[in-house]
Parts: sequence; structure tokens; C-alpha cells
Amino acid sequence: MRLKAAALMMLAVFALSFVLVSAQEVTETPMAESSAGTAATFEDVISSPDTYYGTPITLTGVLEAFLGQDVFVLGDSSGLGNQQMLVINNSGESMDTSLAEGQPITVTGVVRPSVDAVNDDDTLAADFDIREKLQPPVVDTYADFTVLEVTSADDVRAADDSSAEASNEPTTETSLEELTSGTDQFNGQRVSFEGVIESLANVKILVVGEGAVIDNDQVLVVNRTDQEFDLSFSEGERIYVTGIVRPSIQDQMDIAATVGDNGSAIVTPLPAEATLEDDPDAPDVPDINETPATPFLTPQPEVSSVDATEEAPANPVSEIFSLQDLLDPTQLEQYRTYTVVELTSMADLTLVEALGDIIGAPDQYYDRSLMVQGTIETLVSNNAFVLNEGGLLNNNRLLVMSAAGVTEFTEGQNVRVFGTVKPYDAPVLEQDLNLTIDETVFADYQDFTVVVADRIVVVP
Repeated sequence: MRLKAAALMMLAVFALSFVLVSAQEVTETPMAESSAGTAATFEDVISSPDTYYGTPITLTGVLEAFLGQDVFVLGDSSGLGNQQMLVINNSGESMDTSLAEGQPITVTGVVRPSVDAVNDDDTLAADFDIREKLQPPVVDTYADFTVLEVTSADDVRAADDSSAEASNEPTTETSLEELTSGTDQFNGQRVSFEGVIESLANVKILVVGEGAVIDNDQVLVVNRTDQEFDLSFSEGERIYVTGIVRPSIQDQMDIAATVGDNGSAIVTPLPAEATLEDDPDAPDVPDINETPATPFLTPQPEVSSVDATEEAPANPVSEIFSLQDLLDPTQLEQYRTYTVVELTSMADLTLVEALGDIIGAPDQYYDRSLMVQGTIETLVSNNAFVLNEGGLLNNNRLLVMSAAGVTEFTEGQNVRVFGTVKPYDAPVLEQDLNLTIDETVFADYQDFTVVVADRIVVVP
């Protein structure tokens, strides 16, 4: 009897174990729910990928190029020194069809080794063999790219951070002349303009002007990203900038002086090493020898004479954009009256080149990221068009090719093309764009220099 009871007890335990194990297997199977990953940066992952293998992470960047229905390149939004990874949708689900190249997105996935890493150490392919997920052209071109495996289509989504919001803000096209003569009307707005690099104040600040000998309007382009400007920038190079307009140092002092009486803020003078020019209209500034040498503005909420029970007056100084951590005292004085443009993404700074310069010496531009502007002369295919400079007698032409397609554009439109210069080499271009080139269609364009477009914008 005892043996029988013991046997029944063992069977019950076995049955219960089986149910628990089965339940565990059932609950672990679904992959459709969006997963959470550790926040990471491109630099962290790319510099030490082996420390992240098999780890779920979340990255925010720009969808730079589709390489197939379930494969795309994710970049860190840096126009210069851009860091990139391959994202592979391994969920078996279709991704959001509204996602587009150039769009800021957030991706959650598991870090996997690159093709090169797997080739060097085949044991890395035990859990995930990237070579089985990619077509041969993509494998060859992106063999050194670390991979982010997505196991739920919901884990690829439009970014909801401040950088994404900034990129969706309305942008006003303007000129340096308009910007410097009407700063007040542009303050706080997102603007785009062309200019010439006059000088590199430091790795975070460029002086950009019109390049004119007389009446050369200039602004400060201030890099507020976590990256530094490329020190290979040359004076005289043309660039296209998109950023947020901020008041000049002098304007900040004027604002501070205006609101100083209500206690919201006070003026703190420039350091002793700097001096203000005599200006009858300048605000009264305390003796610099009696005040600590802290650059221009110091909020002083405790000094307010407003009764604590009353609503405090609006403080325009709270939105002031300070340069005290980026410029030394001499520079603070030197650039005191310059309008400031805040750069929030390195992708918003692009070198500008003329079609004629590229065509005249194409080998000097191969593999360079830049922007060109012109008129669509001929639509060659669903993925290519000929761009010229718009003149009746102008023979400067480039072939523009885009993996995203160009069917939304029409002949005669003026466009800006942001992309990379390449020679016409059909097999290489097929790999880069992940498409098939019909040699009969492109027979007349095989001598053309090519721009592989990341983004194409119609110019009003």
C-alpha cells in the first residue's frame, strides 16, 4: 500500500513538472511583443562589439539605406565620421511601411557579430549566422558591420526623442544676409542656409560667412552634439547648415539688462581679459573689477523682489543659449555681436560642391559625402535621374541614383541631393544599392560620375 502511494506520488510530481515545463516553454515562445534593451551608443557598441554579443540594446539613429525588405543601415546621424550598423529584421513580420530613409528611428535588438568576425571565429555563428541572412552582394559590402538582430517588427519605430522632434520641425530656408539683419525674427526658429567656412574657432564652433571681400555677413555655428567638428575642414569650403537660431552674446546681455529690474536675472560682465567697445546705446554694466569673472549671464531667482505669493514674471533669459563653456574670454569679445546657430545633429552639416568641380576632378571626390544642387534633366529609371546645373548651355551633368527610388520627382524640378560620389561601376553600384542595373537603359551614362543619394529635397 505504501509502495502504491509512493508510486502515485511520484507520478503526480512528474505530471506537475511536465505541466510547469510545458507552461514555461509556451510563455517563452512568443517574440511579437516589443522587448526592452539596454540603452547604448554607436561608439560603445562598435568600439567593443564582443562585449555586447547576445545583449539586447536600444539605439536611436537615422535609417540611412534599405538593403532589402528586412535589412537596412542604421547610422548615428553624423555627416562626418558616421558610425553605422546593420539591422536585420528576423521576426518574420513586416516592418512599418511608413519608415523612410533619412528618418530618425529607435531600434531594439540583439547585438550580433559581423560577417568578418564570424569568418575569423566560426564559433560566433552558433546562435546566429549572419551569412545565412544576407544576400552575397550585401555580405561583401557590409562584411565589417556589427549587426543588430530585431526579433519583433514593433522594435523598429520612429524616434520620439528631441533629435527626432527637431528634424520634424518646420525649417525656414534663408540666407546669411537675411539671418544677420533680422535675427530677432528668427530667434528660436530652425533655419537652413549656405555659407563658407571662414575659420574654425575650435572643435565645437565654426565661423561661417558669405565669403565676400566687403560686407561679409557671418554667424557662429555652434556644435551642441557629443561629437567634434572634423579638423580637416578647410577655410573657403562651402557648407549647408540646418540649425536653431540663438541670440548673440550682446543680445543676451541686452535681454538680461531689460529683465534685471524685476529680479529675474542680472547682467554679469565679460571677464576682465575682455572689454566692451564704447557704445552709447549699450546697457549699463557693473564694474568688471567688482564682480567675479563669469561670462555673460547668471540667473538670480533668489534676488527677486516679487512677493513669493505672486506669480513670477516671465523670464526670457531662461531660454538663453550660453557660450561660456565653449569660448575663451578673448573669443567671447571677438564674437560678441555674432548671431548664433545651434547645430543639434552632425547630419545637419554638409559640404556643398558645384557639379562642374566634381565633374572636372571626380577622383578627388570619390567616397565623399556632400550636397549638390541642380535641375532634373532626365528621368533614366525608377532609381536614377540626370542632374544638371540648370543653364541652357551647361554640359555639367551627374547621374543620381537612389535605392529608395525617384518616381516622386519630375523632370525640370530643382533639387538638392545629399549623398556620396562614386564612379560608374555597375557591379559595385548594384551592391551598394541592392538593385539590378539594366545595362541597356544605362548605356548612355556609363561615363557619368554618380552620386548615390541618401536624401533628395525639392527646392521651392
